[in-house]
Amino acid sequence: MKPIKNRVFCRDCGKAKMLFEDEKKANTFIKFNSKEILLNNGYSPCKSYFCIYCNGWHVSSKISKKNNISHTEKVIKLYNNQKIREQKVKQDRKEAKLQNLKYLTESLDQIDGIINKIKILIENKEFDYCIPLIDFVSNELSENESNPSLKKRRNSLIETIQKLKVDIINNLTGV
Repeated sequence: MKPIKNRVFCRDCGKAKMLFEDEKKANTFIKFNSKEILLNNGYSPCKSYFCIYCNGWHVSSKISKKNNISHTEKVIKLYNNQKIREQKVKQDRKEAKLQNLKYLTESLDQIDGIINKIKILIENKEFDYCIPLIDFVSNELSENESNPSLKKRRNSLIETIQKLKVDIINNLTGV
């Protein structure tokens, strides 16, 4: 006789199913009821399987491959794949920021080197070479303003350039 009390609606497959607490109970049901069910319905349960949606065991009359994936497992797999894609995008953005920061740091290092050369040129009174270099450095610093973590260093270099301009003007005017 087919039990009625343990029937539930399984949302994973969209059907009313018998639900068992463990595999042993499901297999025992198959063992003792399959012949009677076969005579009444023309088919009988032949296997038990765990349903992750119901968190219990169902029985099935369909002989199918072991690799059947439930709807819930498909959703979980899609969700996990989406999370992996989101993590990859986040990692790619982080790497791009680090590359940009590295590029900006290298640019500021080069500008710092040019400023040191300008100081040497001013000491040697070679002002004709200083002005184009100062213009170049000023343009580079105006383009190099995007990263907040380098703002302090950039502002310091701008201040140094302004002082160098004053030094050149003072040397040219004889003050």
